[in-house]
Amino acid sequence: MTTGQKIRFIRHSRGITQEDLAQATGITQTLVSKIEQGEVALSPRRLKGICKALHVTTDEMAGDPVVTFQVYTPKGTYAPIPPASECAGYTVRAGQAGYLQRLTATDIDTGIRIDVPSGYMGFLCGDSSLHLPDGIIPLGTLGSGHARPVIVKLINLRDAAFLIKPGDALAKLFFVPAPPAELHAKVTRQRAAED
Repeated sequence: MTTGQKIRFIRHSRGITQEDLAQATGITQTLVSKIEQGEVALSPRRLKGICKALHVTTDEMAGDPVVTFQVYTPKGTYAPIPPASECAGYTVRAGQAGYLQRLTATDIDTGIRIDVPSGYMGFLCGDSSLHLPDGIIPLGTLGSGHARPVIVKLINLRDAAFLIKPGDALAKLFFVPAPPAELHAKVTRQRAAED
C-alpha cells in the first residue's frame, strides 16, 4: 500500500472528506486527491501535517493502518472466536437455536452487536473449518454504524432439515474497507448516463 493509499484508507476509516483534510492541512482538495493517487511526492513537513490532521503518527503511517471494532457480547451469547491467522475471519456462533427446513433460507441471530467504523463493511461467509454439512451455506453483510446486529442467513440446499444449536459455528466474519461514497456516486452517474 502506497503512502497515498494509506492516507485515503485512514481518511475514509475516520469519515474525513478530502475537503476536510485539505482545510485542516492548508492545502487544496485537488492536491489531496493527487497525493492519494500518488501523482505528487510528499515532503516530510507536509506528511507530518497530514498525519496530525488524521490523528496518526508518522510511524503509524509507515506501517499498516489499524482499525478497532467494538463488539458487544451480552450475557448468554458467544463472543466471536479470533482468527487463527491473519488471513482468516472471526468465527461467529449461534446465539439461539434454529431449525432450517429443507431447501429454505433462515436468519440466525448470533446475539452479538458490532460497531463497524465508517468506511468499513463486514462480510459473513462459509469456511471448511466451520464443520457445517455440505449444502448449508452461510451469508450476510454488516454496514457501518453503531451496534449492528450480526445475523447470519443460512441457506439449506439439502433434502433434509437441519438443526442449529446455540454455540454452533455459523460463519466467518471478515472486515474490509467499503467503497468510498465518491466511487459510488461516479458509478451511479455513469450508469444513469448509459441508460
